[in-house]
Amino acid sequence: MMILDGILQMQKHLKQIGGIKMALKEIKTGYFAKTKVYSDNGYKPYSISRITPKGCKCGEIKDLAPSWELLKEYKNGMITSGDYTSKYWQMLSSKDVEILLKEKLITLTPEEKGIVLLCYEKNPEDCHRSILASYCNQKFNMKIEEYDLQKDKEINKDEDKDEYEQIELDL
Repeated sequence: MMILDGILQMQKHLKQIGGIKMALKEIKTGYFAKTKVYSDNGYKPYSISRITPKGCKCGEIKDLAPSWELLKEYKNGMITSGDYTSKYWQMLSSKDVEILLKEKLITLTPEEKGIVLLCYEKNPEDCHRSILASYCNQKFNMKIEEYDLQKDKEINKDEDKDEYEQIELDL
């Protein structure tokens, strides 16, 4: 019943703001070191990690972060990357992923282009954010792609400057 209430509230809100505007908003993935670049280019950043870097100006969606147990198993070599992916998909299937993301989209201002989901890994293939994107693309037909840092020449000048360093978690 709670999910239904949330959907009904979202539908009411979409009617108020005009549902077409939300459809034009994008969901991208990226990494913490480029948070300022994303913000400067019209994207509202959200952490999807268990720990957000201190001073990082972003929202959080901790429900989309892998559990500590799953991270520990993977980082310590106790499970393969295939097992990690499978277990993370299973975890995501127990969450209201689509609603969590759409709730963030409907809070955007008209000037904001979309949201960017952040974690630590520079390479998206080494990270749960690409698994999340794949999950959403397949389950909800949501187009979620890695933010293209090469696309805009303005971005290129800051590409080598990382705002936050990766941290090693002692698991």
